[in-house]
Amino acid sequence: MVNLFAYRATYPRDLKRAGYPVGPKNLATIRRAALDVTARGGPGVCAWGSTGRGLATVAIVKALLRDVGVKLHALDLLADGTPGHPLPLAYTCQLLELPNG
Repeated sequence: MVNLFAYRATYPRDLKRAGYPVGPKNLATIRRAALDVTARGGPGVCAWGSTGRGLATVAIVKALLRDVGVKLHALDLLADGTPGHPLPLAYTCQLLELPNG
């Protein structure tokens, strides 16, 4: 699991106040993790929740994951198709392949 942003916050409002910062190593770190997932044959699990809705970083990361061959999945989908954050999910949830995953 990796974070989309260089800043991590307990509360989404704090991440928003920080401006959703992307550090200089964000994409390289995500790419390394994605290559590891691909090498192990595992699924890529997207889980940014409503906080990531509509942010350019999400589209960039999804494209990066697809470019290295990761099939995208989620533990839950919100009503608009956004991958749900794992915090409120039941332990019994099942992986779902994302559309165009």
